[in-house]
Amino acid sequence: ESDTIKVELLVNTEGQISIAQIHKPQTMGSELIELDSLLYRSVAELPSVIQPALKRGIPVNSMYQLPVIVSTRE
Repeated sequence: ESDTIKVELLVNTEGQISIAQIHKPQTMGSELIELDSLLYRSVAELPSVIQPALKRGIPVNSMYQLPVIVSTRE
């Protein structure tokens, strides 16, 4: 089986990345219990060289949606 999880990432005005929300399909249920902690840990390990978005020269928050494809094998 294969499903897509949508992870909303927030890059704040200081360039720090965090997870705003994780959208899982209802068909996935609670099969992958450790998935959330794995996603949070992976985002925490991203390099801190991200620059915030600028609007008229002023740093602003930005929201990005990252699709993550999860494949399961039996």
